Amino acid sequence: MFVQDRHIERSNILIYIFVLYSLTQMKDICAQIFQVLKPGGRFIFSVPHPFMLNAHGDTETTDNKEKSHSTFSFSKGDGVSSDQYFSLRDRKFAGVIRRTDGQALNVKMCFKTISDYVESVKRVGFEINDLHEARVLPEHVSLNPDFFKSVKDSPLHLVFEVVKPISTNDVTKIPKKIIWSSYERKNPDLALHLQLPGEVVSELKDVVDDLVNKGLDEDNYELSDSEVLRLKETSKFAKTLRERLKVDTGAAFVSGLDLNEFGFQQGSSNAERGTKKVKLAYFILCSLVGHVDGSARGRLFDVKNYNRRVTSDNVLFSVGNNEATFHTDGASLNKSYDVASLLCLSPAADGGAFRLSNACSAFNNLRAKLPKFLMYELMRPLPRDILENGNGKGIGGSMMNLVRNNNEIMKLRVRHNSYPIFVEADGGTRLQFRYMRYWIESGFEKAQMRMSPLLRVALDLLDAELEKEQVFNNRMKPGEMVFCNNKIFAHARDSFTDHPDYPARHKVRAWIQF
Repeated sequence: MFVQDRHIERSNILIYIFVLYSLTQMKDICAQIFQVLKPGGRFIFSVPHPFMLNAHGDTETTDNKEKSHSTFSFSKGDGVSSDQYFSLRDRKFAGVIRRTDGQALNVKMCFKTISDYVESVKRVGFEINDLHEARVLPEHVSLNPDFFKSVKDSPLHLVFEVVKPISTNDVTKIPKKIIWSSYERKNPDLALHLQLPGEVVSELKDVVDDLVNKGLDEDNYELSDSEVLRLKETSKFAKTLRERLKVDTGAAFVSGLDLNEFGFQQGSSNAERGTKKVKLAYFILCSLVGHVDGSARGRLFDVKNYNRRVTSDNVLFSVGNNEATFHTDGASLNKSYDVASLLCLSPAADGGAFRLSNACSAFNNLRAKLPKFLMYELMRPLPRDILENGNGKGIGGSMMNLVRNNNEIMKLRVRHNSYPIFVEADGGTRLQFRYMRYWIESGFEKAQMRMSPLLRVALDLLDAELEKEQVFNNRMKPGEMVFCNNKIFAHARDSFTDHPDYPARHKVRAWIQF
């Protein structure tokens, strides 16, 4: 009985998480659970069936007390009719559940549609193994007909069983190779450049003005159908950008976002509000390209110099001012991003150029001239360092973090966090590239493994080839954006220096999943 009680208690925690939280919060929770589970792990949860709102009668209110004649009921309140469904998303409803002794228990429900639950778990990578509509069974009714008669033929809860896939190298998730034509290679600026139309800027400005006036920002806003209808030109541009990233050039340099249109002026009294508007506009554009993945570092990540050092602080290269050589984002075995994007709010006083390289071309070149034993080094699993969370800016000294970073435990964690730099699939038409040399070298050190001379030679050759296949080198100006397919393009950044007489370098990063 103790085990059963513990199981029920855990189920209630999951139920209340999804009952009381908004759709945005629920998606973030699903992403966090996906990260925690091992491949093959199951997540079982129950949620209120959306039809419960109308299936069990309306709760009556008398003398400020809710009274219901049904075993299970909710108060729809004024202005809510039985033919409403999608428009009720994230609306909160109070209700009651009666016990067999007649006592009423107060409950609450944050309304979501069935597709909300399905899309939330699938978007983060879960596979739906089973979906069950929980109900009162005939044997329950026979035990207490009067108590169960009001719910004997009505839905109560949805029970989901979802699974984290065992294999993260599903061929369909490995992008197709993008090899530039000779014309594109000779004219990279023309191949990469996309001008943001004025109509798009106007749409974003109008929508963002309304949202910020309502107190919304990129952390608490979820793109709604009503805003999508207002963003027709922006949606068209996002579709073009998405096609560029998936099947055309693999990367894009976007100009034309006039920050002054959003009230962004460094040092002004409205600087904070202007920054909020620009970041929200950027988030909306990214959300139309795909799903902004905020599960690890937040929806948008401020790229500034926090005077942290990768070598000593276990942090992202983005929070220092040192050079970041060619790499892809996402160092976890079970976490990779489809798109890495960057918006410039203010450049550095000196340095800080952003660079792109086509890893598909680099791979083909290496395979054509390297012996198989050297190519093998680039295509076998290699340990990667564990970059702890903490928004990428370092972690605290809690007891759990001390245990997690114990040398012996870290050795095992890093050895488990192993995967190849290159994975080629589907007859050589698809390629996945995941690389950051520093995290490989520090991974070998923490895993207490010897790094072979052959691997060092292979990495030297890879770095040289990425430099050779560079297609973009630019000190971005305010309002300019760069998007790249993070699985087939590498990006890099030169070291930079801020100056007290100029605004500090500030860029904003978003990670997007298709």
